[in-house]
Amino acid sequence: MSSAVGGHGNIYIGCEDHKLYALSSADGSIKWGFDTGGKIWTSATAVEESDFKAVFITSEHHQRLYSINPSTKNENWHVESDLSSPFISSSNYTRYHDISGALPLVCYTFTSGFVSSIRAVNAETGEVIWEDTIGNISKATPMIASGKVYVGIVQLGEVFREYYPQTGHVLFSYTENGELPGAFTSGVAHVDPKPGYPQLIITSTRDQTVFGYDIYSREEKWTTILNDSGSIIGLALTILREPNVLIVSQLDNLYALDPDTGVILWHYPYGKNSTEEKPNAEENRIRPRPVIWGDYVIHCVGGDPWGDTLHSELYIISLSTGIKEGSIALDGHLFSSPVVINEILYIGCTNGSFYAFSQG
Repeated sequence: MSSAVGGHGNIYIGCEDHKLYALSSADGSIKWGFDTGGKIWTSATAVEESDFKAVFITSEHHQRLYSINPSTKNENWHVESDLSSPFISSSNYTRYHDISGALPLVCYTFTSGFVSSIRAVNAETGEVIWEDTIGNISKATPMIASGKVYVGIVQLGEVFREYYPQTGHVLFSYTENGELPGAFTSGVAHVDPKPGYPQLIITSTRDQTVFGYDIYSREEKWTTILNDSGSIIGLALTILREPNVLIVSQLDNLYALDPDTGVILWHYPYGKNSTEEKPNAEENRIRPRPVIWGDYVIHCVGGDPWGDTLHSELYIISLSTGIKEGSIALDGHLFSSPVVINEILYIGCTNGSFYAFSQG
């Protein structure tokens, strides 16, 4: 079960049974299901504008990207790749404005072995606008910030690339002196900081390194090496807080950083969780990531998908202190990440259960 996404009054989740489901946000009842023909590991993208509404989902079936009409539940269009390997990322949406008008784009990545591509598709027609093939692309969703498209690169020295969204022209390629083995997480945008602070792209590498990168000056503002070894699997950032907080998760540890300076604010070691890797396991494509829920960080722990442990937990950790204040037990393994939609926390388990929690 993929991570949930809200839109059009629905909650959208993708499942291994090949279907994208639209659930009622009020009671979790199934409104409709759309069969994509292949397993879905990725989150949907729900777009709702005055003149345009659609939900986009990527599927392992021929690495297809689907556009679905949320009102009729019918397919608008789909586009596929020629690669046989099943990995395909979630998509991201942007509407690019220039003198010729507004161009709505859906961007995503797909890969076969060490051959990967980032692709931009016209969101209204399904026409492929541009595509760029790269040695190996991070499996994180392409990030869109400040009118540009960013994608993490998993190859020696190169951390991410910046694209012009309308043409796919590479505006900039950030490298780290050939010393780091590429980006593992594309990052999170920090585009509305306090006055006088840089507008940042915050990203990470495989080797416990996180850095902040100024979008406009194209300068690295800070670099933080975490105290513990292990791949970084997720980032979360508060919005419009004072101060803002950046959350970084590893397989064994959770960190809070100051997004303006990279200074470590607190560290919480939680031990192995369901994101522990197993060679050749297709489930490794999705790893639970932390989410910020009000004054708390919610993180998935436990539930060995290859063992006998049948339950998982959501740890409730204070955003300000890093102290665990409680947990929620779930009867199932977790591969999807928790999400917060309209102050409600949603999470799905591999046993088919879907949960919604309020703080009241």
